[in-house]
Amino acid sequence: MEGVREDSVKCRLDISPSILLNTMTQNQHFNRNIASKLAPREIQTRKNIIDWLCSVGEQLQISSNCIHKSIVYIDVIMAENNIAEHDLQPLALVCLLIAGKLIEKDCMVMKIVGLLQKRMNVTGIQIRKYEMQVLSLLHYDPQCVTPVDFLQFFASQGLLFSNDKVLTASGFKLPNEKIASSLRKYTEFFADMCLQEYSFLAIDSLHLSAAIIAASRKALKIEKVWTNELCLMTSFKYGEISMAVDQIFTSYNKMFPSTKTKRKDNIENIAPQSSRLMNQSRNGCNHPRGSTRYV
Repeated sequence: MEGVREDSVKCRLDISPSILLNTMTQNQHFNRNIASKLAPREIQTRKNIIDWLCSVGEQLQISSNCIHKSIVYIDVIMAENNIAEHDLQPLALVCLLIAGKLIEKDCMVMKIVGLLQKRMNVTGIQIRKYEMQVLSLLHYDPQCVTPVDFLQFFASQGLLFSNDKVLTASGFKLPNEKIASSLRKYTEFFADMCLQEYSFLAIDSLHLSAAIIAASRKALKIEKVWTNELCLMTSFKYGEISMAVDQIFTSYNKMFPSTKTKRKDNIENIAPQSSRLMNQSRNGCNHPRGSTRYV
């Protein structure tokens, strides 16, 4: 069956998709294993710094991919060092700067530099010292593969298929580009939610990305959550990711308890709205602060 995609995510590759996927899979464990070794006392600090950095990234219009990579760097730094609280924000911005130099345009990189210099009074020499410190802890290899990398790769092929059926208020509906956009937004939302929850670091990036796709299809009320096409694309059967899918919905219900019992039948209203969810997460008193963006 053909994949149903948004025009904006269609792309051409100069290498075989299977080779690219194999390369990404081989490199997905680098740094992520180190990052999953934080002490319990550091986990709340991690939540706070992630929430702050995601807010900064949203204000600067930095890509989700860049933010996810920078937080892997932060996790590695926190796992291997006792960082003074006053150093966390400058180091977090330097992590964002290093990730930005890999994947962002120069104008976006300069926004991060400007924030360091003007808001935090960090000089150019100090920025370079911070960069060398971070790169040393990363063994001078900042490349890492996050769940967002896999999600973008799969989205370019299509996360919906022409034989899928989506439940709406008026009954089942065949997929189209608009529904594909809603599904992509769900994957972005769940990826950002998983980023904020430390427990998801125990799941490798490919496995988590497959679970996010399944959770997104389930949230969008697609008749068949997991298909043969998705098995072939991701190399996972549903039984292999079902526990991670359940973990995603458990975290969602914990973070957004007021939406747990709400019914959403209209396909146009299914995709989460970022401002509403972010405000709910940040202002709620009985659940963690959120780091969701975009959606």
